[in-house]
Amino acid sequence: MQGQLCQLRCGGGLGDGGGDDTRGTWGRLLADGGLLTLHNEGAQGPAAGSYGRLVGTSFAAPMVSGTLALMLSVHPELSAQELVDGLQLSARPHVGSRLMKTCSAANPGRCLCSRQTCGPGMLDTEQALRYARAKAQGLVYQAPQWSWVELDTPELVQALALGPDREPSAGAQPEVGSATPASAGGGALEAPALMLALLALLFAGAPAQRRIRCRQGA
Repeated sequence: MQGQLCQLRCGGGLGDGGGDDTRGTWGRLLADGGLLTLHNEGAQGPAAGSYGRLVGTSFAAPMVSGTLALMLSVHPELSAQELVDGLQLSARPHVGSRLMKTCSAANPGRCLCSRQTCGPGMLDTEQALRYARAKAQGLVYQAPQWSWVELDTPELVQALALGPDREPSAGAQPEVGSATPASAGGGALEAPALMLALLALLFAGAPAQRRIRCRQGA
């Protein structure tokens, strides 16, 4: 689980913990087709094992749940509020871009996340466990000084040349100007909002699946 990343809130962005599908104008250039993982062919019960590509928040939710369980295994006395604080304080900041516009109703496709639009950041399980260990030892957790990570790749430049990834929502005002780089710092999403986001992740529907013909043991 160490180093696994997923957004700490449902919503727009380049993708979530379950990979990025191929929909939208930019899909063929930027999508990864989902995360390749162990899969089972059964629709309503266990069947043949295989590998599959999964997309969606229901794939990200187990990462968050698993991280919470690991935090409790390190420090069983953590309260619900401390668990929320640990996820927030240890989250990596969202990636930045000098080309991509921020997420909004006027820009509903692939977009640049910020603390305001997508929550405090991306889950970092290793850092969340460091937070739990610090609490267990009576110490104050110190988050790393994260470096700026920029997404302005040649593929993104090509995608931008194609026009908007998706059309604006009905009634949305067009966004004026280009986005400025997002802050590289952490964020402070209110605890109730984060808890609701985590519940939304846990109760999200099954992700879209793309199976590949690669059986286990083949």
